[in-house]
Amino acid sequence: MTSSDSDTSSLSPLNSIEDREDVDEIVKRFMAINQRRLERAKADLTENQRSFLTLLPLLFQDNHMGLPGFISDDIPAGIPDYSPGRDELAAARRFSNTFTLRRRAFRRYFIRGIYLMGSMGTVGYSHASDCDVWLCHDPEMDSTDILKLQAKSRHIEAKSRDLGLEMNIFVMSAENFREGRLESLSHESSGTAQHIFLLEEFYRTSLLLAGRPPLWWVVPPSQEKNYRDFAQGLLEQGMIHADEFLDFGGMVEMPAEELYGATVWTLFKGIETPYKAILKIMLMEAYIEDYPNPNWLAVQSKSAIYDGETDLTTLDAYFLLYRQVERYLSRHNQMDRLELARRAFYIKTGERLSEQRTHGWRNEIIQGLIREWGWGQSERILLDSRSTWKVERVLEARQGLVSELSRSYRTLTEFARTQTQADRIDPNDLNLLGRTLYVAWERRAGKVERINPGISSNLAEPQLTFYHAALKNGQKSWLLFKGKVDPNDPKRPLPLKSSLSLIEHLIWLEVNRIIRWDTAYFLLPPGCPVTLGELRKLLEAVREMFGKDAVFETQSRDLKRAAYPRLLALFLNVGVDPSDPLVREGRVVTSDRFDPLSFGAFHTNLVVQIERVIVSSWGELEVHRSEGAEGLMDALASFLTTICQSPPLVTPPQILGRCFSGSRAALIAKRVEALCQEAVAIYRRHANSRFLVEIGNAYYLLRVRNRQITWIRLETREALYQELGGSLGQHSPLTLEGNTLAETPLQTLYNTAKEGEISLFYLAGNQTTEIFVVDETSALFRQSLATTDLKHALVHFQRFITSMRLLRSYWDASGGARTLFAAEPVIYALKRQTDGSWRPERVDVTPNHSSGDYLELKLVAENEDLLDNQCTLICDGREFSCLAYGEELFPAVASHIRRLRHHQEPYPIYLTSVELAQTPIGTPPPGVELLRIKMRMERRLNQALDLLDQTLSVAYP
Repeated sequence: MTSSDSDTSSLSPLNSIEDREDVDEIVKRFMAINQRRLERAKADLTENQRSFLTLLPLLFQDNHMGLPGFISDDIPAGIPDYSPGRDELAAARRFSNTFTLRRRAFRRYFIRGIYLMGSMGTVGYSHASDCDVWLCHDPEMDSTDILKLQAKSRHIEAKSRDLGLEMNIFVMSAENFREGRLESLSHESSGTAQHIFLLEEFYRTSLLLAGRPPLWWVVPPSQEKNYRDFAQGLLEQGMIHADEFLDFGGMVEMPAEELYGATVWTLFKGIETPYKAILKIMLMEAYIEDYPNPNWLAVQSKSAIYDGETDLTTLDAYFLLYRQVERYLSRHNQMDRLELARRAFYIKTGERLSEQRTHGWRNEIIQGLIREWGWGQSERILLDSRSTWKVERVLEARQGLVSELSRSYRTLTEFARTQTQADRIDPNDLNLLGRTLYVAWERRAGKVERINPGISSNLAEPQLTFYHAALKNGQKSWLLFKGKVDPNDPKRPLPLKSSLSLIEHLIWLEVNRIIRWDTAYFLLPPGCPVTLGELRKLLEAVREMFGKDAVFETQSRDLKRAAYPRLLALFLNVGVDPSDPLVREGRVVTSDRFDPLSFGAFHTNLVVQIERVIVSSWGELEVHRSEGAEGLMDALASFLTTICQSPPLVTPPQILGRCFSGSRAALIAKRVEALCQEAVAIYRRHANSRFLVEIGNAYYLLRVRNRQITWIRLETREALYQELGGSLGQHSPLTLEGNTLAETPLQTLYNTAKEGEISLFYLAGNQTTEIFVVDETSALFRQSLATTDLKHALVHFQRFITSMRLLRSYWDASGGARTLFAAEPVIYALKRQTDGSWRPERVDVTPNHSSGDYLELKLVAENEDLLDNQCTLICDGREFSCLAYGEELFPAVASHIRRLRHHQEPYPIYLTSVELAQTPIGTPPPGVELLRIKMRMERRLNQALDLLDQTLSVAYP
């Protein structure tokens, strides 16, 4: 240690403050240490930075047009007991040739004190450190003047950054701080957590630049818990005056909730910069163990000064911190953790002792410590080369940090459970921390890890080899090696990473900055399915999507709610040309079908392989691989499920498709990207939607089951119609993707039908007419009728639908008035346009006779099972029961209806209404269910009627 930085002369212990001489003595001791530490702090700076720091008090003493931060002459200024000396004036002239000091008397000093807080002047300072300045103003200053002072401070901060000095000025008053109104005293503050801990750090690290010293200096350590009363006694006895000091408060008893909150915040910082925060995390553990009487570092420092200590190393804030952690870990015999603490301390100082350097005070302190630790040259070289550590070393270091942070999280959780009052802490803090740790450290299949949380500054490799290897089960895997690897070399190194997905390798390399533009890469073995050209394009696409840290940025508000996807990237057919098997099988046939999902005359699906990459709102990145149409639907259903469970106001995720294999690569990528974008838009509009996609020769229907989106494969059109006709329970609109079933009017039906209403459509043919009904839930009923008296059949359908709506009004829990008084059901005729599209045309089928001049035929049943014996048909007021007629029910009803017809016309029998007894109150039976009952009942009645007509024609030819 150099003589200029050390004062080994002993001072007499000062155990109490008995008179004014004691006050002056202790202030003198603190000011002497303050001055020596300030000299150390300035010695670490460049000449311009040093001049700027020296100038700082003068900038707030006077508003001079030529000096940094000038806005106007009316900015509050003036510091008590401050007069710029020769160094300050020289610094001012360095920044302004025209500067002249204006000596004037201040009627009011707006600035009470300027303090530098943080690691400057300590062994923990490095050129990457920033510095916080507390600018303490008159507590009576009005809000307008405070805003002016803050504006000037922002200008001064900007000038400091121009000089390479990261300065943060916090405009505050000591009175507000003492009362717990923290304002914004630190860019690292965390709300309710920081009062005592900010105060402790302030007393331990602060340097007085100008103005009044803290009152805390003159309250002896023995009176720390009696701080307020003792300070008041000094005032009342006249040993100090109120305007001599700034009173920030004492190191009073700390609530467990505050210790909890501060530890939470420190752990958050540890996730971002673990080596920088690890010592503070361990210190928090020591405080937790000593709670409710933590051995404050600031009080230790003050006690040493009162005892006459003058050695700056012994009083160094970061040296004290290390010693406290060392005692704590040694007490528990946790030597592995102690070694981690030593490494973190060494890294924090920024010293590089494996190199030949000029010896200084900081160097001497670290040299002494590493001799004490027993470190050799190998440990120094290892840590000094940290900025160039490569993957293996970074992964090893990361694992130690993961274990440490996880351990601290468990300690904090236990402390919160046993020591804090549940109603005085926010449990979301702990949950948020847990989620943050989960995102940063949790490993799981498919997750792309970011392995370098501030450990190394350069993981880049000059050469990489991608090796396509066969596994024992026949699957193919990708192995990633450093350097150029000979696959036949039995001594080849272990791979950096292995995965079934090449894309996972590429993204992992990119987000961890292991691959650069000048990295040489090789593909093995010869004949690898991915060409160098395709690999280069894949790398370019990955770099475009994931090459910026902003892709992974997340806010605490995002972690407070369920994760949702922000980006979906689909890499299709990596190393697979889908046209190859078509050529080999001779299936390339000229066709006008160019849809990659159903290509050519054989309707071939060209999407063979899918590698989907999802970036979530939590900043996590996952890669999953699937194959074929089913794999595409699995990927889409999984993604849509997360969309439906996302917060409703979240902007839609970005969706990107990329394909570089085969002659139709761009077409395939664009098609799948459009498919996914349309699906997302549909499910964002209505979370209970259904989405129909035609892939190959099959139909795939996406639907919601138990809040999960699933899919079903339907091989034929008939199977599709059967599925669409199933009861839905609630409204579930259907959208047909692209040109799916464009030759049918299906999409027109669903575009025209309205939620909560029953819509009737017909398509008239020469021999038969197709009837389509979309019920109130969007379920589809379909029936073919002989095209005889079409209008008569439509009138009966209209009447049946009217009866269903009337029935719904009875069962509707809300009273059903809207349904009861609705207009007649609309009937649409489906017309084919010249371009092949379909147009719905409203038609009027109102009968010429009065609405009541028709035969009522009602079915009353227990349920939809018509084989059940609890079934009654009511025709024109007469009942026909299964119990009374048995197997003769339908012939009896047919015979009765025939007798009631005026001319015994041969037209079909139509049911006018159905009532089911076993429908719960408030749950009207679905329309398609009633229509299916109607169709089945009419079929049996008309079969009986046909048999009766045949019998009569034989009897009466």
